[in-house]
Order: sequence, then C-alpha cells, then structure tokens
Amino acid sequence: MIWSTAWTPREHEPLNTHRGAALADGKIIRGTNDGFLLALDAKDGHQLWAKQIADPKEGYFHQHAASGSRRFVYIGPAGAETAARGWVGAFRIKDGEQAWRFNIVPDDDEPGADTWGPDPAARKHGGGNLWTPMSFDERKNLLYVPGGNAAPDLYDDDRPGDNLYTNSLIALDATTGHLAWYRQFIPHDVHDYDVSHVAPVFRTMINGSTRNVIASTGKDGLLRLLDRDSKDIIYSVPFTNRLNVEASIKTPVRVCPGTLGGEEWNGSSYYARQNMLIVPATDWCAEFSKDATAPDPQKEHTRGFYFGGQTKFDPWSAARGRLTAFDASTGHEQWRYDAAKPMIAGVTTTDGDLIFTAE
Repeated sequence: MIWSTAWTPREHEPLNTHRGAALADGKIIRGTNDGFLLALDAKDGHQLWAKQIADPKEGYFHQHAASGSRRFVYIGPAGAETAARGWVGAFRIKDGEQAWRFNIVPDDDEPGADTWGPDPAARKHGGGNLWTPMSFDERKNLLYVPGGNAAPDLYDDDRPGDNLYTNSLIALDATTGHLAWYRQFIPHDVHDYDVSHVAPVFRTMINGSTRNVIASTGKDGLLRLLDRDSKDIIYSVPFTNRLNVEASIKTPVRVCPGTLGGEEWNGSSYYARQNMLIVPATDWCAEFSKDATAPDPQKEHTRGFYFGGQTKFDPWSAARGRLTAFDASTGHEQWRYDAAKPMIAGVTTTDGDLIFTAE
C-alpha cells in the first residue's frame, strides 16, 4: 500500500455506500455520504480541500463516482428515496467552489416546472437524483446526465404530468450548465425506473453512414441508442424480461423488472473490434402496491422509505442475471449468457476478445 485515508463523517449519513472517485489534475476527488466534496493529493493522500455541497438533513448524500475535466469536477447527490430533489453541479478542481448548478427537478421559474402539476411542494422532494456516473462528449463539450426516478416512487397523486427531467438523458453545456437538449424516456414514472446509464459514447456505422451515438440503459430493462446530432432514438431493445412495465399500480400488480431489476449501478461496454454493446442485467420481479396516502418527506430524510407504496420481491432464489451482446448498429442480439444470480458488476472488454464481469 502506498497510502490510505479515511473520511470521518461530520453529519448524519442518510445512506452509507460509495461507488468511486474522479482523478483530475493530480487530485482524487470524491463525494461523501454526509454531503461533502473533497480532494486528495494523489501522490500522498493528504486532503487538499473539502466543501459541503449538499445538506444530509434534506436527504442528500453522494455515492456515484464524480467526473473530472480540465477545470471542473461534476457531481450530483443521490436521495430520491430520502425525499431529496435532484440536481447536478460543476465545481472547480482547484478549490471546490461551485461554477454552476442545473436542477433536474426545476425551480418555480425554470422550464419544466409546469410538468409537475400546480402544487410547487411536489417538486421540493421530487427525486430525479443521481446514482451512477455521467459521461462526456469532448467534441461537443457536453455533459450527459442520467436523470433518476421521480419521487415518491409509487405514490403519484401529488405530481401529475411528465415530471421533467426525471428518467431522462440530459445533455448540458459542460462549461455553463445550460440545457442543450434532453430526451425523457419514461414520463411520469411510477415504477422506480431510473435511467441508470448514459454511456458509452462512441461512433459507429448505421445504414452505411458514420453516426455519433450514445447508449442508454436503465432499470426498465431497455437498451436505447441515440444519435447525438439529431437526438433521435435509433433503436430500443429489451435486455431483461419485461412485464407490466406501463401498468398502473392503483391495485397490486407484478412488474418485471422490479425496483432492483434491469441495469443497476454499473454500465455497459462498447467493444469496438466487433462493434458490440455488452449489457449486464438483473432479472428480478416484484409486486407493486400504492399507499392510500402520501408519505411524509420530513420523516423520510433519515429513514429512506419515500416510496409511497410497497414492493414485494419475488424470492431471492428466483433472481437471475444475464449478459447480452448486441450489434451496436442494429440492436440485434448476437449472443446471451444466462447467469445464476444478478449481474451488477461493470463490464470490461479487451483486445484479446475477452469480456470480464461478475454476478
């Protein structure tokens, strides 16, 4: 070991989990579960700066790996199930000061606020938080953000409308944070179907022409390929079992994927040598039922059950995984590996025609 360091939480941690850090300008930069962003010297691990950028008393915590560029580090807090409201921000690498912030759930005077119904309180705890990394388009200087599920997850009476920008691929100007474009995949989500991943970003031949594309996967079990120039969806194909994915939950209903199904915390890989997208998956269904009344957000900042309903999972013995290779140009399935348990590891492809992952 060269060095090690530990962060001692200064405040309550709504959830204790961590999924990585950024390396930029000789610094290792990470978020903490009590809402801090901190930078360590990569040579010896000593702390260079620490800024509290999110308040855990409001349900916020950081768990996904930040993304670094030349000047900024990009991060957004998690917390839909602890009654938080999603945003993403750019912070200066040299000192941690905020450069810009984009509200995934809009403020009163921002575009998209009218998609949440007439009550502004619905947006105060509206979800849309980040659980997984963002991706970057260097040529266009765009940051691609995976918008999470709307909250409460299952109780939707107080949030009529499409609920922008939840369950969306959001393209932001990486320098200013201005919205360049977006594509909402699941308006008015009631199944906890986060758009988990907006990656990989690559170029491929489609119908004889080279296209700039981006893949997106999520908990709804669909792989989507989008054109980064036209913003059109080129194809959308399933990579898990799908049942009742658009069903109402006014009465109990069994849904596949369930709230821990589809593609979870680690994303797909593009294998350029054979023009394949390799997608890991969890096949695990659940029965959804909606509560009669709305949950209390003040209680859920600490407990973490801002669902507004119940999920009854199929037995763990029924949970399965799969790894599927798709032709990246067409979305046609090339092969599939069925695993005994959910596949939630990352996928690494190599020039030796090998793929590494885990269940």
